[in-house]
Amino acid sequence: MANRMSMLFEIWLLFVALASAEWGLVALHQDVMMYSNYEFVAFVPVSSRVSSQWKGAQGTSEHPCAAPYQCVEFYPHRASFRITGKPKNMHAALILTSENPKLPAIAITMVQGDLWLPVIPGVQFTRIINFDEDISESRILAFDEDIKDIMFFGGITTLSESAPENYMKLEVPNDKINKIDRKLMRVTGRMQNRYQAISVGNYGPGETTFTFVPSKTAGILRNPSQFLNWPMRSIGG
Repeated sequence: MANRMSMLFEIWLLFVALASAEWGLVALHQDVMMYSNYEFVAFVPVSSRVSSQWKGAQGTSEHPCAAPYQCVEFYPHRASFRITGKPKNMHAALILTSENPKLPAIAITMVQGDLWLPVIPGVQFTRIINFDEDISESRILAFDEDIKDIMFFGGITTLSESAPENYMKLEVPNDKINKIDRKLMRVTGRMQNRYQAISVGNYGPGETTFTFVPSKTAGILRNPSQFLNWPMRSIGG
């Protein structure tokens, strides 16, 4: 039930973030455990920028946001995605193809425990992410090259109502099939005993304000990010 409620909140959050571009001002509230570091993630319209009132830092691939520092970071909408869940006792991998035809196909493989890792067909490079002792809600992966295509291998699939519950889930900002163009935003900081807020707008009629409210009962928001350089093709590959 808790996982389902979290998913429903994320879907609702996406809806209002996209609608804000047309319907004016939108205010969202997120409870955060008092006196804890937090990493909050949301999808926002691709043209969104942080308001001039923001006093925190703005992260980059060279200097990414990291709690407890107050920071906001936007990720390239064609070169990033979000994964949720854990591989547990299943094989799970993503096979990525770059928009640059000179670059090789690569595999992002998720492992947990001592599960044997099979060879991923059709790729020249494999990056392994170990989820042992991982307690995050989700993880953002961003690259220095645009992604053309993503294929699934094993226990991972696109987030949807029909997706198997025990599979890891993938969310992409740039959804060509449903014609949705968004980008990922990640906010880090440390919650004290007063609320914190950040406003992002798309320099049209809409603006969304995210307010983080201190709570003694809320969970700790953990949503790390990783920036990966796309490897060059091997000689003869």
